[in-house]
Amino acid sequence: IAAFLVRLTKNCPALLVAEDLHWADEGTLSLLNFLVQSVTKLRVMIIGTYRDRGLDPAGGLAKAIAHLARLRLIQQISLGGLTHDAVASMIHSLSGQPPPPGVVALIHSNTEGNPFFVEELFQHLIERGKLLDPEGRFRPDLTLDETDLPQSLRLVINRRLALLSDETTRILGAAAVVWRSFTLELLAATIGAEPDLILDRIEEAERAGLIFSTLEYREARFQFSHE
Repeated sequence: IAAFLVRLTKNCPALLVAEDLHWADEGTLSLLNFLVQSVTKLRVMIIGTYRDRGLDPAGGLAKAIAHLARLRLIQQISLGGLTHDAVASMIHSLSGQPPPPGVVALIHSNTEGNPFFVEELFQHLIERGKLLDPEGRFRPDLTLDETDLPQSLRLVINRRLALLSDETTRILGAAAVVWRSFTLELLAATIGAEPDLILDRIEEAERAGLIFSTLEYREARFQFSHE
């Protein structure tokens, strides 16, 4: 494959894209590791995408990234959600008309700029007749409730929750009732347990990327990564 790339790039540069590397097997990672070190003098760019949330620190991908980073052969770029304006452009492209600010704000706040969520929520609201009026214009009084979550997004969320222990899922359910943000002491009081007894469960949810912690005055506060 390296020899093929040498022949391929004699006349023009090449771009290789490897997606979903969090699912890559050992052979794929070995090949990628070899190529990255072999093509440094060729007109080749390799782009790899992967989900960093829930990435096993001891797994093959994490080791490959650490190894190539030590050799200064890769540049890592963290991708966040789309901005408010980018979501507006996406909705404009999907609908064929400029969306009103209220619709953009509502969809952006409920998806936090996740492109997949934006498109799925848009299509779901179209199918339910909630987004557009009979004339095909955006409804100015659009509101969302828990029934407006598309089944496709429920499947994504359930798949992530399925990776957790039953006890961690139960504790997260109680935390969701508290609010999107909570302290360890408040959560412990809610479920009637000592804070130290649920700390391991909180850490499991953090490793899965479902919640994250922030340090505020005098106490740590935890927050769900997404509404």
